[in-house]
Amino acid sequence: MAVLIRRNWSKPFDQSDAKVTAAFLPSGEILLPPDREDDREGLEKVINSLKEKGVNEDGIFGHLRSIYRTPIMGDMYLIDDTDFARKEIQEGGLQ
Repeated sequence: MAVLIRRNWSKPFDQSDAKVTAAFLPSGEILLPPDREDDREGLEKVINSLKEKGVNEDGIFGHLRSIYRTPIMGDMYLIDDTDFARKEIQEGGLQ
């Protein structure tokens, strides 16, 4: 089971303060920190639209990466190791 993790940082190309800002689970659930809750509705619309079109998990993750990948100030990472993904989610305070 892979988890798609989004990390963002405050200075262009400087990942020294990178923090996890979202996790996308294979179930379609979106985990966000409390201060990013405003992002939920837009992300859910994208995922639900893709599901309605019959796009599978890999396709949804690929689509999210193509839309939200911004290597200047953040990036998306597909994590296959469930223990590492769980650690990232907990450290990011995602709910």
